[in-house]
Amino acid sequence: MWHQGSTESDRLRDALYSARRTILSLLPVETQTRLESYYDLKTWTDFHRWEREIVDHFVESAHILKESENSYFGPRACCPLCGSSSSAPYQQGFSLPEGLRRHLTGWGNVQQCDVLEHVFGMALDTRREQFDNSRAEEEAQKKVLLAKRREHETLFDLGPVPGVTLIDEGLDFGLEPRDSASLSWATERLRSLKFEIVEDHSTRRFIMVVGEYQVYADPRAAGRIKLIVYPPARVGGRRGTQGLPCHTFEILDGWRNDLPQKLDARVAEAIDQLSRKPTRRRSAR
Repeated sequence: MWHQGSTESDRLRDALYSARRTILSLLPVETQTRLESYYDLKTWTDFHRWEREIVDHFVESAHILKESENSYFGPRACCPLCGSSSSAPYQQGFSLPEGLRRHLTGWGNVQQCDVLEHVFGMALDTRREQFDNSRAEEEAQKKVLLAKRREHETLFDLGPVPGVTLIDEGLDFGLEPRDSASLSWATERLRSLKFEIVEDHSTRRFIMVVGEYQVYADPRAAGRIKLIVYPPARVGGRRGTQGLPCHTFEILDGWRNDLPQKLDARVAEAIDQLSRKPTRRRSAR
């Protein structure tokens, strides 16, 4: 109900909520109960899992059309929530399971089911603050744990940009940290490639100096060693990490032949790219 002091945004929000509740009230009680189960969600992980479970449930429970109404290419079903069907000519319903799944999620260029669009919107409007608070708590707990680990575990100095990190901190997606035996092997490989191995208390640095350039090695990820090439520091200025140019490449553990020559060639290529001055475009007059 609108009050005299309500703002326009308040009235619009209330109207949207009322419309969404009306949509839900038109559904069977069992369906309403399942769609309103978002009230118990506490984290963003919970929400995304709940989204998938809702979609899976209605894909699996969809009523398959009769054979006379179906496609020759496989079973089809109308949306069990909004009742809509494919816009393709001579086709009823959506293909199962992928066509209906795309409709329910709005994946790609498919128009999302109106019912689920509003239910997911209600869930976010109701629980977003809880989700954000949970994420903030998780991040705070991670920072405390990282700080404790940094006090006791080996750290790796990767140069000005990544800085000093733990063995599993900030690894590229899909990569796993080395175990102790593999890390010892990688350390010996870097030693044979003339990298200087510097240990400062619990921090290790693998570095090679090529003229004015510095090459840092990152041996933390299993199966490969990442090399980071940095240009010389600017004379008379601080070497900030923001926007600092660098060039990276990898040496795979399986490489055996002519490894020093391959390393030299890749470093030379990196230095050549870093030494090139960016061309300035002449502005049109």
